[in-house]
Amino acid sequence: MNRILVSSFFLLFSLSAFSQSQSVLKDSVVSFSMLHIHYGLNLPLADMSDRFGLSNSLGAGFGVKTQKNVVIGLEGSYLFSRNVKETDMLENITGETGLLISASGLLATYTFSQKGFSLQLQGGKIIPFKKPNINSGLMVLLGAGYLQHKIGIEVNDNEAPMLSKEYKKGYDRLTNGFMLTQFIGYFFVDSKHKRINCYAGVEIMEAFTKNRRSWNYDEQRKDDNVRKDIFVSIKFGWVIPFYRSQTEKFYYY
Repeated sequence: MNRILVSSFFLLFSLSAFSQSQSVLKDSVVSFSMLHIHYGLNLPLADMSDRFGLSNSLGAGFGVKTQKNVVIGLEGSYLFSRNVKETDMLENITGETGLLISASGLLATYTFSQKGFSLQLQGGKIIPFKKPNINSGLMVLLGAGYLQHKIGIEVNDNEAPMLSKEYKKGYDRLTNGFMLTQFIGYFFVDSKHKRINCYAGVEIMEAFTKNRRSWNYDEQRKDDNVRKDIFVSIKFGWVIPFYRSQTEKFYYY
């Protein structure tokens, strides 16, 4: 996994260097398409805080910035964490001791994690502060999309039939639904060297979700409750802009 991420990083960097060498960023608002890679540290609120603690998000997106400093894009994020609060769903098979006995009669170790993803369409505007870098400034975005999360249950001993892939579905609380987001932060375009292009800010995510499993084994019921899952995230992103090549005109007298 790490090798894939490193290889992707250098590939994107090479593409960035090639595209940027074909253009000249002047003292004017320019349009360009862009790839971006982002990381977020997420604080859960509302119903999400009952199930999970602080989590991480890592993702990528593609967008367009117009000559009017309007930004439109699509992005996806993978959510992950080891901070799981709701861990009592296995008590019907482990008892109060929390011990899981494998088919061979030995103890099987298990861990919990948060797993999930989000996908959203975004649109907004960059409000420049002053010249000469009028392609940078305050960035405000609104988004709408889809959020999904569940409790991952990893069993290190494969001889635990009560936690097979199919049986885990009765405990993992698979949840998803419609999501709204708001982002405010600073967007920076390096008009001189064209390599340090980034953004940072705060994003709020509100999702209206439900448990999608047909039956919770530990509760002996179907969970039909509507949840309000909220994240407040500190978000950082590295941007790779792709400028259109510009033709320089020369006049001779």
